This record gives sequence, C-alpha cells and structure tokens, in this order.
Amino acid sequence: MIRINLLPSKKSRTTEKGQKMILLAVLVLGAAGAGMFLVTSSLSDDVAKKKQEFSNLNARRVELTTETKEYANYEAEKQDLLTKQAAIEALRGARQTPTWALDELSQILQKDRRPPTATHPGSGPTMTKEMKARVEQNKNAQWSEGWDAKKLWLTSLTEEKDHELVIEGGAQSDKDVTQFAKRLQASVYFRDVVPVSGAMKNHPTLNIPYYVWTIRTKVLY
Repeated sequence: MIRINLLPSKKSRTTEKGQKMILLAVLVLGAAGAGMFLVTSSLSDDVAKKKQEFSNLNARRVELTTETKEYANYEAEKQDLLTKQAAIEALRGARQTPTWALDELSQILQKDRRPPTATHPGSGPTMTKEMKARVEQNKNAQWSEGWDAKKLWLTSLTEEKDHELVIEGGAQSDKDVTQFAKRLQASVYFRDVVPVSGAMKNHPTLNIPYYVWTIRTKVLY
C-alpha cells in the first residue's frame, strides 16, 4: 500500500527559507549596487563640473596673464615715449636758447669795457638808452669798470620752463658775483636777475677757498 505524506517536511521548509534568504540578499545587494551607481554617477558629474570650472578658470588666468603682459608692454612703451618726448623737449629747449644770449654772457664776462666794432663784439652788457640812463642815475645798479671777469666762472646753464635760466658757477668772492649780476640785470636780453644761493667752500683738490653761487634769470626772446 502506497502512502502519501501531505504534511510539509522539515527539509522542504529549510530549503524554502534558504531560498528566501538568498532572494533577500540579492535584493539587498541590488539596492546597494544601485545606490553605489547613483553615488558614483553623482560624484562623476561633480568631478566633471569641477574639471570644467578649473579649465575655465585656467583659461581665464591665461587670458588675464596675456592682458597683464600686454598692459605691461603698453606701459613700458608709454614710458619710453614719454622719456623720448622729454628728451626731445629738452633738445628743443636747448635749441631755442638763443646763441646771442650765450654771446651776451661771453661779452659780460670780458675784462675790458669797450663798444662793439665790426671786428669785435665789444664787452659788457648790451643796453638800451633807457637802461644806460637808469644805471647812471642808480648807484646801486652801477658796476666797477675795472672788474676782472676772470675772478668768476660758470659751471652750468640750465634752461627751465618759461625761459627761466639757472646759472651756476664759482668765484673768488661774493663781490665778483655782485659785479656779474649787475651787468646781467642791465642787459636787454635778461631780466629778473635773482641771486639764489652762495657760500664759501674749499676746493677738493687745490684746497683753496672759493665762492659757489647760483643765479636765476629770464632770457628774453
């Protein structure tokens, strides 16, 4: 007689339970895998965005560096042009300083006092009749006829704006500078003669005292 057992056996229950555990594990691993995929995908997107931002920033840095170099080159060229312009203006100023003004200084620094002739420019300042009369009437404007101009010498002539001339030099004493300044003031080519500074000092090599002076005046032309 054949017997059929319809009650579930312990073995089948154990097997069914094991299959459920496997299915649960598969589901858990699948969910974890999906989560890791989403996280990895999100991180990849962030990394890609960061790389793009870095690339943009680097491109901007290169652009700014180029612009900075161009600006530096522009400033260097600008400064070079300004320097050249200043040099040109200085040359123009030197060229505009009349030769006759230098000749006048040369005549003033003559020892003798004689009127100009066809062969000799004369000595002393060039004066108008009005200036001659003014000098004759004003004792303070008169100078010594026997003054030896070799007692005074020029070291530099600097022309500044508005035709202002700075004359620097040396002399044996301040009296020599006074003689030179009086002659300069009487000249038709100079005006507003002002002694700016003067002081005694020792010559560095000869070890003798001499007078250092500076005069400002305006050249008329």
